[in-house]
Amino acid sequence: MIGGLPRPLRVLVVVSLALNVFLVGLVIADSFTDRGWLGHDRPPPRIMGLPSPRELRSVLSESCQATLEEALQANRPKFHEHLDALVAERQAVADAIKADPFDPDKLAAAFAKLREQDAAMAAGAQDMLIGFISKLDGDCRAKVAELLTQRRKRPE
Repeated sequence: MIGGLPRPLRVLVVVSLALNVFLVGLVIADSFTDRGWLGHDRPPPRIMGLPSPRELRSVLSESCQATLEEALQANRPKFHEHLDALVAERQAVADAIKADPFDPDKLAAAFAKLREQDAAMAAGAQDMLIGFISKLDGDCRAKVAELLTQRRKRPE
């Protein structure tokens, strides 16, 4: 099956398979450690350095949580639109990397579009937070501020 391919393509396929096997091995090995990627004791990842909804819920009172849920529901379509565009730009970067012949200018342009989409996603999340935080009382705003300033500990 692979024998009919030209030598450079065979090498690329073998390297790709080796990389995939290596990455799968990493995920499997990491899942058996207590601080692995699949572990549930780690805080959720932050998007753009912002606290996740789960983190916000954990520190806010019930009334502030209700305000959060309203903000999340109101902004869900826009968030998914930004997320879909971000995924598309990441795919464009991957396609530019895989292109044969490789064109560094196309890759640079794809990365530029990805940066723009990252910025749009961050701006959308920040706009949602501005609207949400402006509806909170002083106590809840202080808790959100504390979340933003907490340094995350690296896994040991």
